[in-house]
Amino acid sequence: MNFQKINLVAVFAFALATSSCLEFKHKEKAQQPAALELLQSTPSPEQGPESVPLPVDDSAEWAFAVEPLPAPQDYQAIVRWPPRLLKTMVVESPGPAPTPALQEKTLLEVQRGSQQFQFQDELGQTYFRVENAISFRRKMQAGSQKFFSVFDISDPKSVSLLRSEKIAAPMDFVLSDKIELHQNTEWKFNRVFLGAASEIKTNGFQLAIKSDYFQSDNAMIESFKWTERAPPAQSGRSGGIVFIQARKAMGALTFNLHGEFGGHGRDGEPFAQRAAQGPPGSGSQQECIEFAASRRCSCVANGGNGGRGAQGLAGRPAVRGGDGGATGQVILIIEDHEGIFARDNSTPGEGGYSGKGGLGQQGGQGGLPGSGHGDCRWGNAGQDGDTGPRGADASTALNGLKKEWCFQGVNQITCPVY
Repeated sequence: MNFQKINLVAVFAFALATSSCLEFKHKEKAQQPAALELLQSTPSPEQGPESVPLPVDDSAEWAFAVEPLPAPQDYQAIVRWPPRLLKTMVVESPGPAPTPALQEKTLLEVQRGSQQFQFQDELGQTYFRVENAISFRRKMQAGSQKFFSVFDISDPKSVSLLRSEKIAAPMDFVLSDKIELHQNTEWKFNRVFLGAASEIKTNGFQLAIKSDYFQSDNAMIESFKWTERAPPAQSGRSGGIVFIQARKAMGALTFNLHGEFGGHGRDGEPFAQRAAQGPPGSGSQQECIEFAASRRCSCVANGGNGGRGAQGLAGRPAVRGGDGGATGQVILIIEDHEGIFARDNSTPGEGGYSGKGGLGQQGGQGGLPGSGHGDCRWGNAGQDGDTGPRGADASTALNGLKKEWCFQGVNQITCPVY
């Protein structure tokens, strides 16, 4: 058993990170009427910017972003605006930005409200009044998206829409039980959480996990159960490849990427019958003389001896066992790896039993003796044929290869080539 702490050199941001990092949108102070600005800057549902998690930049004047909360599937939308806006109303809506011309009733209700004031209208839009603050936070579920619009309500007679953008919370992957793969699989999620009872059985298929954050609570990834064996005479499968790429990883993870055991061979098949029997001996011959009152015979040839039985065929060859499968290979690319520990219990598969050559076929029986009669003697039975030589033994099946882990860093590549 090999226990080791992953010690990788920090790597640069990956291509994955570019799609899952948080990007704030900085906008200059509006220099035109709010209604015109709305028409020019409000994104459509198809074109709205997607928000993905990164730390919020406190220096940003305008920001529409999302950040993860500690619990899986929980995120927090963050809307930030310039400090000059002391009285603000944030509207959360399922669709694009609401009209800047709010109903008088809505405006009056907002003006009478406190800092904690909120209400929902018939369109499903929720209104929040925010005073003496420059940001607004709202919990979101992973995979959900909402539009957030910021209104300036400092002048009750002139309410203007300043910014409206879509915020989308990315998806997390949470596993708490056992799953089994039946094909090469790739998971791309913002965060991956593997619980203590979770097991992933790959069956030798490739598994790629790409995420911004990866957490494992003593989960296990295995290829095959130890001693799991291939069909007769077939080579065992390799433990496959498990590829994990993350910006940060935490917890403990066990890899049991065993190689599958090779299938057993077999001994050469025995013969069901002996070789052909030798030919029988010829019968005896007599010569007889007839007299008036009697008949007198004398032996001319005694019965012949039986022929020798046929020689047996060579034994049938043995069947070779399948080679054991190699262990799987773990490839880890993790930028912040100080909090992750990995245990490698992977073992290569053993080669299957290789058979012995079959026994040669038993020689045929000797031929039957020729018959005797009167003064003629019986012949002798023929000799049995020789047994055939034993069949060839199969060559020994090989055990699988033990593959090393692969760590990739900025200035080093320690991935062996197999």
